[in-house]
Amino acid sequence: MTLSFNGCKTSYAIEYNVRELTVFSRWFLVDSGIPQVSIVGPILFLIYINDLPDFCGEDHKIYLYADDAKLCNTITCKKDQLCLQGVINRIKEWCDKWLLKINISKCKTVSFCMKNVIDTVYFMNDGCTAHEIEKLTNMKDLGVIFDSELSFRDHIQLKINKAYSILGLIKRNFIYMDKIHL
Repeated sequence: MTLSFNGCKTSYAIEYNVRELTVFSRWFLVDSGIPQVSIVGPILFLIYINDLPDFCGEDHKIYLYADDAKLCNTITCKKDQLCLQGVINRIKEWCDKWLLKINISKCKTVSFCMKNVIDTVYFMNDGCTAHEIEKLTNMKDLGVIFDSELSFRDHIQLKINKAYSILGLIKRNFIYMDKIHL
């Protein structure tokens, strides 16, 4: 499961302007979030969400990287699925408490298994509405494509296609080179 945080609400306001070469834009009021170009922004965000893994409980694995959280658990029965749904609900509760908005459209689930697939459906509550979290058969994470069988076929095929593309570029640009001049 991937949870993406955005729209961090804070109680202060900052003004910024944009510079292009020697021309400056007018000043804009930014009343939430941390600027993406901020050097301390990622550190402040990590400090801000530091207690999230403790809030989820010890029996669940949550991995944090920048503004993404990966929630992992072994699902063997309906009870495990309900337990994971409970953790999703606790994460939503934690985000509401700390005024973080979860972008539900960026939340995805992938089931990794070699054989017996357990049909799982998870929801994220947004006020009165329960949104189903989209289920994928593969997911790209940090440049690697993970498929539900962990075969990495899609990832390997993508790398092969990229290599052939580069080889074609080299062949087209060095058409007049022969073995002697290499």
